[in-house]
Amino acid sequence: MSSRLKKRQAKKTASWPLWLALAGMVILAAGVALAVKGGSKSAPGVTGAPALAVDQQRIDYGEVKLGSVITTRVQVTNVGDQPLRFTDNPYVELVEGC
Repeated sequence: MSSRLKKRQAKKTASWPLWLALAGMVILAAGVALAVKGGSKSAPGVTGAPALAVDQQRIDYGEVKLGSVITTRVQVTNVGDQPLRFTDNPYVELVEGC
């Protein structure tokens, strides 16, 4: 065998443990990230009852042309530890400014 071929084979043989170690570190890092993400669940804001939390208390669009259509999304979350059930239509107040 030529010396060039022997060097190339030695280089290939020596590099696979490095790739194996790198892959192991990536898998370990992913596992740690998932464990931290899964363990970050917080305690309920209210215990013994349901409780409603809305991400926005007030939405101000400023001046809007008459006839314009505006869409808004509001996230509603149950921060209590009991099921939240709506028995009536939710109350939404539209306040018009001057």
